[in-house]
Amino acid sequence: MISAYIDTSAILATYIPNDPHSASCRKFFEETEIEKLASSLSMLELSCIFSRLLEANEVEVPPQIEALLKELSNEENVQALVEYAITNCKLRIVDVDPIPMTVSLLGLPIKISHIYLKALELASKLRLKTLDTLHLAHISCLKDEGMQIEYLITSDKEILARGDQISEVLKSRVLSSEEAFALRIRER
Repeated sequence: MISAYIDTSAILATYIPNDPHSASCRKFFEETEIEKLASSLSMLELSCIFSRLLEANEVEVPPQIEALLKELSNEENVQALVEYAITNCKLRIVDVDPIPMTVSLLGLPIKISHIYLKALELASKLRLKTLDTLHLAHISCLKDEGMQIEYLITSDKEILARGDQISEVLKSRVLSSEEAFALRIRER
């Protein structure tokens, strides 16, 4: 089965009407038949951003979901939106178990998760924002565990600008939602 890790930017664009990628992301999620992957980091990022967007009233959801949200507390609203986004975008949440590694820093042993160790390695190569680097480290660690991830789908300008470099490092092709939809990526 063809699978793609979906960057949080593509998930969020689906629910932000003034996002220039909103329509293409909706089409991508509705009409492509591939396994769409995200991680617990995606869930955290969605929670943080949805909480801010709810406060600013900048989230677009179907009327039946909007009616439900009026009945809930702010915390429940955020959780409901995250769950709705995961279900609506047909995402499968995948994670790697953190493996503690011991490294030496200034001659002192430091315990660090292998995911963070991978992120530290990628940081100097790719020069991206922290969460973007953590997502890429997550993809790399999932692939190290044998998971096939052919694509990284994103709406993030910075990731797209470094797409060739990231594709080379991760051995997964970086695509915008428009490119992914145009290719009509489908399950084989």
